[in-house]
Amino acid sequence: MVTMKTVMTTARKYVGIKAGSASHKRILAIYNGHKPLARSYAVKLTDNWCATFVSAVLIESGASGMTGTECSVGEYVKIFQRHGIWQENGAITPKVGDIIVYDWSGTDTWPDHIGFVNAVAGGKITALEGNHNGGVNYRVIAVGDKTIRGYARPKYSAAKAPAKAAAKPAAKPATKPTPGGWHAQSGTFTITEPSGIKLRSRSASTGSPLIAVLPKGSVVKYDAFGYFGGYVWIRQPRRGGYGYLPTGTAIGTKRTSSWGLFK
Repeated sequence: MVTMKTVMTTARKYVGIKAGSASHKRILAIYNGHKPLARSYAVKLTDNWCATFVSAVLIESGASGMTGTECSVGEYVKIFQRHGIWQENGAITPKVGDIIVYDWSGTDTWPDHIGFVNAVAGGKITALEGNHNGGVNYRVIAVGDKTIRGYARPKYSAAKAPAKAAAKPAAKPATKPTPGGWHAQSGTFTITEPSGIKLRSRSASTGSPLIAVLPKGSVVKYDAFGYFGGYVWIRQPRRGGYGYLPTGTAIGTKRTSSWGLFK
């Protein structure tokens, strides 16, 4: 089942990204690629994206089935109400993993902003929000602040696990995959992405040190693959260690895009 920890770990990995960056575009791609698309509206790079961020995190975590998805805060509150998880009370003390909704006017009219409750201590809430201070950042606000409209409290224990996808990052059989682990498989990957792909050291993470940007046409030998942080990674044996290369995006163990060809 999808836990609160899984959702918050996914949300926290985006802290510090900037609006207009590749990570921002990836958030929009996750949201716009999810079906059915709420109200058939594809979010644009110039749109407000706080609700889109919340939805994308839940989609990526496999938890959107218990919250729904939306790019409008007001429409999202309506969905929370239909799911039976909405609490129209900004004075309560929330829990980590709750979804916090604001009305900047403090008059309980149309809500304006949304994020996740990241921590609660000493009468203060630390929220984690997209479209805040030019990207994804934290906000500290007092419990019961008049601008808090209310909270959605997802039923994490009731969430269904994401469906397991076929175990092949390539076009050949592989071991049955699980997120967060390596699976032995040898082969080659030819990059077709026009702008190339960044090869990382230390670990399969977009925050790991950069080794090089491998251009289109590069052929990479690998000995394993894995699903980490919303990408399908391959592991390249190198002298004294490994290199790590993302080969496309994924939700759970389901590949959603590919940036090259496997053999």
